[in-house]
Amino acid sequence: MRKITYVKIANKLDTIFRTNVTKKLAIEANARYQKKVVDKLSPLFQDLLSSYKNKSSIQLQGKVDDIVWMMWWQGEEVMPPLVKACYQQAKKIYGDNVIIISKNNYMKYVDISPKIIEKFSKNQISITNFSDVLRINLLYKNGGLWVDGTVFMTNKIGENLIGTLNFFSVKKNPTRIYNKYISENKWTGYFIASSAKNLVFKVLVEMYNIYFDTYDEVFEYFLIDYLIYFVYKYNISGFKQTIDSLPITNSDIFLLESFMNKPIQIKESLEIDKDTFLNKLSWKKEHQIFYSGQKTYYAALLNGDLLNLLKEPVRQVNDF
Repeated sequence: MRKITYVKIANKLDTIFRTNVTKKLAIEANARYQKKVVDKLSPLFQDLLSSYKNKSSIQLQGKVDDIVWMMWWQGEEVMPPLVKACYQQAKKIYGDNVIIISKNNYMKYVDISPKIIEKFSKNQISITNFSDVLRINLLYKNGGLWVDGTVFMTNKIGENLIGTLNFFSVKKNPTRIYNKYISENKWTGYFIASSAKNLVFKVLVEMYNIYFDTYDEVFEYFLIDYLIYFVYKYNISGFKQTIDSLPITNSDIFLLESFMNKPIQIKESLEIDKDTFLNKLSWKKEHQIFYSGQKTYYAALLNGDLLNLLKEPVRQVNDF
């Protein structure tokens, strides 16, 4: 018995050691990779960022307007059911201020560099990376909120959060999430808001133009986060202070997705933190309307009843 106990303890210690070593190696490798990307990009933007360095104290007036930009490239008619449900929910909150950007209307709202559009038309730029360019240009020219089509909103940002700020994004608690991204969870690209003509976004637009003057393709998937990182580092228009002063919100932003395929009658309680007004879902994952003959949270999403479930304690609901 004692020998078995020793073996169990030894195996446990070995697992802990290997896990810690693996995590440490992953962190170190990630840091080296990020440095490599930053070092590769730095020469491209050095002159531009230096020219704005003395403007770090400039704070633009204005605030985020209630214009919501969502995108589905092929158009609303062919949205996946999950995306359409998120879009309909956004309309319930923001009404006619929700605008769907598609291949048929995007030129109406932005002035993107012809060189970028040409490279996109030649499939040198993926639709994902082009959407990053698009959101930066949209927010600079028009202001408002960029919301990914897979974000289920339960409320507006709220004046108590943005006040007169000209920028807002989701800032997560760094102690709860492993910071493997260059953003260190201080901002996110899938929900980002700005006042129109914000100097920060002007610089980001120029950075994208410089990048695609040099490269035909995107060598880093999260390029948008690296560009924002440079603006943060150089503190353009007081951006560093703006980011650092943002409150931590949406602590449970990914929780709802883990419940999508679970029956509403589950014993496990779905308790979303009260600071969470955004829920990031995924249309690429497989979702089921029924689980063991019972309707799921995904079914409630499609039927427009999910918000009621989130506002009330979990209970048995068969008819909706």
